[in-house]
Amino acid sequence: MVLCSLSHREKARVQMVREGCVPALKQLYEIGKESNDPSTIQCTAVGLKNLALKDDSHEQMVQGGA
Repeated sequence: MVLCSLSHREKARVQMVREGCVPALKQLYEIGKESNDPSTIQCTAVGLKNLALKDDSHEQMVQGGA
């Protein structure tokens, strides 16, 4: 998953949140749950966790549905 990989880059995290990656990751997580795909669930959870590491992003993440 590209979003998961990008979320490992500290410099990309704030921009990813600003550009709307949280709703996309949330939607992919739901798809993973519906299709019982542990790999998708894990990648999206890691991506959301990584984005949450930046304190600057917390409010926007909540607004994005995280």
